[in-house]
Amino acid sequence: MTSIQVRMAMLMLALSVVSHKVVAQETRLAGQAMHCAAIFSLFTKTYAADPDRGSRLSKAVEIFTDVHMKETVRAVTSSVHATAVKRWTDEAQALQGAWMAADDYLKEEAVICGAWAEGFLAQGEIYQYVSVYPKVLAPMIRRQYQNLISEAMGR
Repeated sequence: MTSIQVRMAMLMLALSVVSHKVVAQETRLAGQAMHCAAIFSLFTKTYAADPDRGSRLSKAVEIFTDVHMKETVRAVTSSVHATAVKRWTDEAQALQGAWMAADDYLKEEAVICGAWAEGFLAQGEIYQYVSVYPKVLAPMIRRQYQNLISEAMGR
């Protein structure tokens, strides 16, 4: 091999390693969706006996899980779904202590996730687009989820 061929081979190897690391990194949107799925899974457990709230909250978990999967992989398979469910289950278990302590930071995150969920749920049975992760919340939505989280953490 000539010096140029060796250099090209080394460059190709380096590019493949770097591109593999970039693909393996999770986007901010995927991380936010996973975090909200975990928070909403805690809501779902709390309101399992309430058919109206429980089904709506479960739908939000499904949507957040779907957004995460579509953001991280090209083809969604049952194993990808199982991995995503395991991940938000593990994250929900990690949040359980803050949930039980009625942590203010977790309350605010739950309110923001609730506002984001409303953007998806308002689209109907199948969401057509990924709504923007909220930075500013409508007062009505803020109150709705503040009341929901306070009630849920009090159970």
